[in-house]
Amino acid sequence: MRSSLAAMGTSSDEDSYEPVVKRQRRLINSQVQQQQQQSLYQQQQQILLSQKQQRHRWSKTSEAPAAAKPTPPAAAATSNGALPDLSWVHEIEDAPVYHPTPEQFADPIAYIRSIQQEAVKYGLCRIVPPC
Repeated sequence: MRSSLAAMGTSSDEDSYEPVVKRQRRLINSQVQQQQQQSLYQQQQQILLSQKQQRHRWSKTSEAPAAAKPTPPAAAATSNGALPDLSWVHEIEDAPVYHPTPEQFADPIAYIRSIQQEAVKYGLCRIVPPC
């Protein structure tokens, strides 16, 4: 009888029941996915927290109070909240700037290797390529 109803274009109670079941399944599946995502998020947060605690433990044990690292003058805190004295900044030497000739810069890697011993003292350098 169901096939005859479907052929005539009418719907039975069973046909209207299927979309409700599909909606319920989708809802349940989305709820399960949300719970899984929350669980995964909580696990990740616990891992991050334990890593942070482990790093904190290591920092306490590896640094002795007597071997305190020196604080650069710019980072030193002042008791009255005033800005620190930065007059020493002008004493810093500028990084070297190189102006190679076209013949020297024909092989850029070879040129960089040739200036490496001098430039490494500064940590960086500037190379202005020839025009």
